[in-house]
Amino acid sequence: MAVLLAGLLGPGIAAESQGVPEGVAEIRRLLQTGDAARAAALAGELVRKYPDSPAAYEALGRALDQQGRYDGAEAAYRRAIQLAPSSASPRVSLGVSYARRGMPGAASTEFQQALAKEPENLTALLNLGGLELSAGQVAVTPRMACRRRSRAREHARALRTAECGPRGVL
Repeated sequence: MAVLLAGLLGPGIAAESQGVPEGVAEIRRLLQTGDAARAAALAGELVRKYPDSPAAYEALGRALDQQGRYDGAEAAYRRAIQLAPSSASPRVSLGVSYARRGMPGAASTEFQQALAKEPENLTALLNLGGLELSAGQVAVTPRMACRRRSRAREHARALRTAECGPRGVL
């Protein structure tokens, strides 16, 4: 399977605009060091302290995912989606969770919904492209890359493999 990317507070929920609790950065650090148990405990505290924070629920989902507690993770992501319906970030995280569990159809749906909300979300785009490559749908991925190249110049290195014609069309 392709490499899956998940960006906790990646191009979705912005810390400044969503009132992200301070502990989310610490949860991210704990997850990066493999301490999912401590991350889940801290995320649980954040959810209790900030019950209306989509970032707290997304962080909880990421921690539970890393522990293999998928039902709880999915519930946390769904709550984050309810709290921030216009944000792509919790949908990307849920999509990554589905993909890791071997549910590519559900993952693809979440990545597509994330892209409907944020068409230039590179994380969703690359994950969706990875799923399509894994499924043998190679023709779709370069076309997607070409469409996005004109609007995502700063990510050109990641998209450079596609040969595009005029206006980003194959």
